[in-house]
Amino acid sequence: MHHLDSADKIPDAEPGWEYCLDLLTAAFDGTPRPDFADCHPSMTPYFTELAGKFS
Repeated sequence: MHHLDSADKIPDAEPGWEYCLDLLTAAFDGTPRPDFADCHPSMTPYFTELAGKFS
């Protein structure tokens, strides 16, 4: 579990959570497991922008 005490940690933590949700979805759907590289670092710029809105 991540305890984010500041928004600047969002870009590092959130891609991993996205990956976990993608794994869960794949398990329920019976589809292939996603590749972590599809979430990180490709989603880091999005979460960096999002974190800026909360800081």
